[in-house]
Amino acid sequence: RGYRIELGEVRNALEEMEQVSRAVVRVIGAGDDKRIVAYVKPLTTVPEGNKQEKADALKDALRQRLPDFMIPANLVLVEDFPLTMSGKVDVKALPTPQYA
Repeated sequence: RGYRIELGEVRNALEEMEQVSRAVVRVIGAGDDKRIVAYVKPLTTVPEGNKQEKADALKDALRQRLPDFMIPANLVLVEDFPLTMSGKVDVKALPTPQYA
């Protein structure tokens, strides 16, 4: 018995933030090592040195909207999403985050 996590609910919470243009949320890993990862396209370009600070600020804002178990383990800021030939987000081409 665990928690039910709706990835769409996490995505909607991110996209409701005024500084977020678009978000994709997915689960990475297998077995007992599954993690929620959110890919976010900000409205404005974020300098490389400020990306971690911006990601941390977005995670803090998410904590005001969602319970702790729904907060993504990693939040990755992307310039744009890779697309398939049909114009949908190519989730297989999204970068895999590195964990400590």
